[in-house]
Amino acid sequence: MDLINEIKQGSRWADKDAFPSTQEWAMEVNKWLAFLKEEKQFDRFLPRLKDVPKKRDETLSEISAAYFISKIKCYHIAEWEPRGEENQIGEFAFNVPDTTVFCEIKSPGWESEIVKKDKDSPRLKQPKYINAEARFYNNARDIRNSVEKAYPKFKIDTPNLLIIVDDLFVSLNDDMFGAKEALYYEQLKPPYTDTKPNGCFANKDFERLSALATLNIQQSKQIEYHWKLFKNGFALCEIPGFFINERSVYEIAVIQIQTPHQFS
Repeated sequence: MDLINEIKQGSRWADKDAFPSTQEWAMEVNKWLAFLKEEKQFDRFLPRLKDVPKKRDETLSEISAAYFISKIKCYHIAEWEPRGEENQIGEFAFNVPDTTVFCEIKSPGWESEIVKKDKDSPRLKQPKYINAEARFYNNARDIRNSVEKAYPKFKIDTPNLLIIVDDLFVSLNDDMFGAKEALYYEQLKPPYTDTKPNGCFANKDFERLSALATLNIQQSKQIEYHWKLFKNGFALCEIPGFFINERSVYEIAVIQIQTPHQFS
């Protein structure tokens, strides 16, 4: 079943980029879309999947996170669009033994890194990667911004998980310091967390958020789902320990290709 052609027909992104770029990526994305069909969510996501490339990719990031939780980590999706604090809508909730986890997804992209310095920069109209381009990056700020945007949705009486599926210049899972700085460091100075003196998990400021995870999907010799989870020691409701301690890299299929490709 070629569901990519189904979302391409009449879309705002048709023939505007190389998506999905390789046969292997097409197969993986088709798995995500078939998963939506199984969950009876395909029609709800379809308008966003047909939108401009940036919106399409953000939507696929959300879908990939749900697919990862359901099909790779094997936790049942209990509800789509669950209601959080003040009736705000989350992405989905999933079951783990003895509890249900409320989940929100954020997908910061490389464009945001450009906009921080110049919202009208011509660089926004160029490809993500340009040969020999050197660039300073600050993933800690993107993590902090994602936490602050998602936090109002989280309730006090349930475990809450924020998954960040990024499309930054340097992926969060390839950054050794960004998440630790944004979450755990104390007495920080700008620009790491803007005007905030401490990491998000260094005190009770974000106690409703149980944990934050980063998910990055890469293609080298196989499709790999790179997963890291960071626990909030001040959380009101903890994520179960067995969920935290699972492995961090999931190899999906052995494939042969000429050049590596990354999608987030």
